[in-house]
Amino acid sequence: MEERREQIFEAAIEDFIETGHPITSGRLYEQYNFGIKPAMIRRELAALDRDKYLIQTHPSGGRTPTNKAYRLFVQSLLHKRTEQRKRNDRLDMLINEFFARHMQLFTQELASYLNVLSVVYEPEHKVLHKSGLQALCQALDATSTEDILHVIRDFEHLSHRLESSSDWLENMNTVPQVFVGTSPITTSGTLSVIAEQFVIDDEHILLLAIGPRRMNYRRSLDFFRSFDEAVHEI
Repeated sequence: MEERREQIFEAAIEDFIETGHPITSGRLYEQYNFGIKPAMIRRELAALDRDKYLIQTHPSGGRTPTNKAYRLFVQSLLHKRTEQRKRNDRLDMLINEFFARHMQLFTQELASYLNVLSVVYEPEHKVLHKSGLQALCQALDATSTEDILHVIRDFEHLSHRLESSSDWLENMNTVPQVFVGTSPITTSGTLSVIAEQFVIDDEHILLLAIGPRRMNYRRSLDFFRSFDEAVHEI
């Protein structure tokens, strides 16, 4: 992807994640300094539309990202070098709660921190901690009651699916895996899942952040990076 188009693409995805408003050339022109006129931004958005990164549901309306767009955006975040950020007090508190094995409190605080459904799974003991279903349902861009019910069914079946996913867990690398749409443990197309497995005191622990497709990937992946650094410090 050309540099200018990539800049517009990333700005469009970030703006949509933050606001939920359809992507338009006018808003991008007002909010970002690309050094080009709105007509040029419109042409770039049309090209992203042709490449299946954006979809325009109505000729007079704006565009929304496709799963293909979210996946490309996530890959960009995973591969770009980011400056090491100083951990804030709340993040330190979260990490301390985890290492103190206050798992239920940790999942509750993490759900609030990332605005996701947070899950901690200990496969050796088949112990599952989860929190944040209400916040997840409120954040969904769901268009029907069935979408909400599908997410609730995923929530109810998490324990069984995790217990049945031993092959996936055994082959998981110690880097975040990001699934947009369906995943090994969710079937709803309205969700995204970030998963990473850690080994602490010779025990495997799986950490999941389950959010809407419009989840804040940057904030969530920053947390996983900070958490990974904390694990390697012990």
